[in-house]
Amino acid sequence: MVHIVPSISFIKQFKSQIKSGLSVSGSLKRTLAMEETHFSKKVQLWWSAYRNGSSSRYSFSSHYEKAFIEALEQGLQGAPILKAVENIEDEMLQEFEIQWKSYLESLPTKLSIPLLFLFFPSYVILIFGPLIVTFLQGVSS
Repeated sequence: MVHIVPSISFIKQFKSQIKSGLSVSGSLKRTLAMEETHFSKKVQLWWSAYRNGSSSRYSFSSHYEKAFIEALEQGLQGAPILKAVENIEDEMLQEFEIQWKSYLESLPTKLSIPLLFLFFPSYVILIFGPLIVTFLQGVSS
């Protein structure tokens, strides 16, 4: 699951750094050094902008990612954020589970399409092909 949703992986890594006793900026620095994903690159760009005084959360795709960035902003200003990060992680995991189950439930329908349009006609040809050939040979002689 971690490789499927990079933002969840990043948040898990960040949370473990916070729990180990590092500051928010230290945890963010170490997590960014460990993670090489699309989400971590967006966080890196956000953090550079934040340090320069212009913070933009609009480049993040989901409201969970935006909430995580808001929590980071509060943490960088000195507020405790561990509980907020844990809540965001739990909500993201629940949402991922819902989406994953929905995808898995749609798979039988998606997999039946090739079966219907590709395999079934080929089996019909394999079964009835020799019969048709034999019939045509019998009619022609």
